[in-house]
Amino acid sequence: MKRFFGSMLLAAVCGIALTARSEEPEFDDGAPDPAPRSEELSRTRDELKETRNELSRTRDELKETRNELAHSRNELKETRKELARTWNELKKKQDALTRTRRELGLTREQLEEARRQAETVRARNARAAEEAREKVRRLEAELDKVKRDYELLTREPYGKTALWRPGSPEARAHIAGRVISVNKEYGYLVIDLSTHTRAVQKIGDREHLVDPQLAEGMEMFVVRGDLNGATPPKFIARIKIRSVDGQCTVADLPNSENAIRAGDAVICAGDR
Repeated sequence: MKRFFGSMLLAAVCGIALTARSEEPEFDDGAPDPAPRSEELSRTRDELKETRNELSRTRDELKETRNELAHSRNELKETRKELARTWNELKKKQDALTRTRRELGLTREQLEEARRQAETVRARNARAAEEAREKVRRLEAELDKVKRDYELLTREPYGKTALWRPGSPEARAHIAGRVISVNKEYGYLVIDLSTHTRAVQKIGDREHLVDPQLAEGMEMFVVRGDLNGATPPKFIARIKIRSVDGQCTVADLPNSENAIRAGDAVICAGDR
């Protein structure tokens, strides 16, 4: 478009120049006057120069317009690529949304199942809490009984009798167990004593239960025979406790000339 206007402008300037030349006055050969003609020619040259400059600027603008057009085409190309990427991302998001909707439906079913399980657990916990409260009530009742028994034991005539202390020699002297089994391959024997074993202290017509406090590393005797008979029982071996729990006591199997058998009696070392 600029080139077209430049061409039109150039044609207009040339037409003005030709018109000016055609309208030049005729001078008489006898008396020529060249000054007006020289001035007109100078103006025409200036206009022609200005026209050429305008044409040059028009060409530069046309070149710049072409460059801008090429840049716009590149931008359009990049925009199309970006549009394609955006479309692909949108499709991926739509697919992800579809999957999420399906998973949401499954999650709702799982949530409902979790609620049902929570109700079951809540009911189970309620029953367990009630059982625990009942157990506490029984323990409190047993504690009250122990307190009453202690008060009776400390009164006359029981108050004159010293009570055995837990783990005392007197308490340990009054416990006895039996060998349940002997494992020669691994070198240990099992005894029917446990952390629940209690020594019984007779005080009048009442009984005072004392914990002998059997512990790891404690030594005991294995004997064979009647502990309450007229003939003393036969000494078999000295053993050392390996562990004690709520079920039984495990001791190391010693190297002894007399083989330990199931049914042999076990008493605390140094007692009796």
